[in-house]
Amino acid sequence: MIYFRQWIHDQGILPDEQSGFRRGHNMAVRLVAIVDQIGQSLSKNTATAALFVDFRTAFNQTWYKGLWLKLYKLHCPLHFLAWLRHYLTGKKAYIDINNASSEPFNLERGVPQGAA
Repeated sequence: MIYFRQWIHDQGILPDEQSGFRRGHNMAVRLVAIVDQIGQSLSKNTATAALFVDFRTAFNQTWYKGLWLKLYKLHCPLHFLAWLRHYLTGKKAYIDINNASSEPFNLERGVPQGAA
């Protein structure tokens, strides 16, 4: 993961404003910067615009084949792609409602979060 993050940094894939999944960056710092930018615009009596996007379900919608293709086109080293494929593929899930569980099924989308 350290080398993968370094590759992402070296390629300049993430903008400086990206807060999630980066050491030394967090949402609180980003929000303070946004509020500061809005304050500066208001003090100069200039227009201010903001776009807020809810990425709450983005991880549940990650399409693996599209991710592989995009990273390949970005010249991601093949050993990173292999590591990521191993991490993401072959995952199973099941649905549990009131202690009644479904049969396990393969996941073809989504990124594991929380428990292993």
